[in-house]
Amino acid sequence: GVADGMASSPTMDRNNGQVRLGVVGCGQIALSIHLKILANLPEVRVSALAEADEPRRMRALEIAPGATALADYRELLSRDDVDAVVLALPTGLHAEAAMAARVRHRAADPEAGQKPQHHERGQRVGGERQERQSAERDANR
Repeated sequence: GVADGMASSPTMDRNNGQVRLGVVGCGQIALSIHLKILANLPEVRVSALAEADEPRRMRALEIAPGATALADYRELLSRDDVDAVVLALPTGLHAEAAMAARVRHRAADPEAGQKPQHHERGQRVGGERQERQSAERDANR
């Protein structure tokens, strides 16, 4: 499951092995795909949502009713009930939010920056995606 690729932490242990996720960005894809999948994974609990647009934020709460809804992702990153973050923002906004999440993670766990940990499935999917993109570029030449 999702938690298999993550190192166990005291935080996860206190939460019955559940990863408490914060979701940053509640646009159409997050509402129609990401949140619905996450809400149905037993090893995941969506604990916080960040979305600047209030109507989208309220729709996201309907899918993840136990979550805390916030307008600013920086507030989500400062919460103690968020173990990991899903960035579901438009591509142009990923870098700033990812850097803020990384800074928060490194502050909470000084050893985090020393040895990156990746979920095997994520590595495999990323590799397949890169191979597919390369094949598509070659086909279009």
